[in-house]
Amino acid sequence: MENRNILHAFQQMISASLASLQSMDEEWMELRDLIDRITSYHQWFTPDDVKRRLKEVLAVLEAAEDRHWECPIEELKATSGKRIGVLLRGAIPLEGLEDLLAIVHSGNVFVGKSLEKTDKVLVYLIKRLCREQPQWVGWVEFAGDAPLRQLDGLLIYQPRVPNPALHLYTQRLPHLVRPYRKSLAVLLPQVGADGLLRLGELVLHYLGRSPLSVAKLFVPEGFDLKRIYEAIEPLNGVMQHFKYANNFQYHQFVYLMNKLPFLDNGFLLLKEDREPLSPTGVLFYEYYSDIAQISTQGYERVYRIGE
Repeated sequence: MENRNILHAFQQMISASLASLQSMDEEWMELRDLIDRITSYHQWFTPDDVKRRLKEVLAVLEAAEDRHWECPIEELKATSGKRIGVLLRGAIPLEGLEDLLAIVHSGNVFVGKSLEKTDKVLVYLIKRLCREQPQWVGWVEFAGDAPLRQLDGLLIYQPRVPNPALHLYTQRLPHLVRPYRKSLAVLLPQVGADGLLRLGELVLHYLGRSPLSVAKLFVPEGFDLKRIYEAIEPLNGVMQHFKYANNFQYHQFVYLMNKLPFLDNGFLLLKEDREPLSPTGVLFYEYYSDIAQISTQGYERVYRIGE
């Protein structure tokens, strides 16, 4: 790759990586092997998830038309040059790539660390980019299992479960926190089978771990919830993923032991609950009579299903 602009460099890298998945080009064999074996070292990821995420990232990069992205990376050497640590949740493949681009574009060094397993696909892509475009060397680092050191600032992807270790960083560094968020769906009265299938896909998006995954549902009063189960039956293969299946079975057991009412189709529990976010394998729902009264604050995205 010869293009040295930040945006175009990643566009070309992601585009080439996707093309390589359709060929047997030996030059990209390592990437194909990483994707094929991804569940062995990151148990929440699947090969299909990685490919989907690569396509999503490419679409975002291709749609970005801000001329500021056209800054060649060599011109950044005269800017601030601070080291910005980014603590990632590790919820989805290539998590934090957008922040990586923004940090480097602003003339600072991205120092990434995942609270779960390091994303080997992202690390591979960055190493390859540095090899093919040496001017990128020194702008992106990954801490791996080591603690983050020598930082000037910190960006934290807030985990679902509070992590006391984060206090060691936040008490001594200026920091920003990306709140833990999921998405909300509102079923409209006229929703059909295709819309309900789309709902199921949004609930199970990256096994329910993405900020764009639906974790709360509002349904019209009198709506027959069995219609949801009928429409999403083609998605039952999600139970083949053992991490998802373990979470589903755990919550199923807890609700049974506590004699809590819920619906069960064998791969997604529906539970009427006022809590704003449901756990993996479960979808909390509430009935509504006036759509204008539904609070949408605190959600990453709101989907109106049935429009």
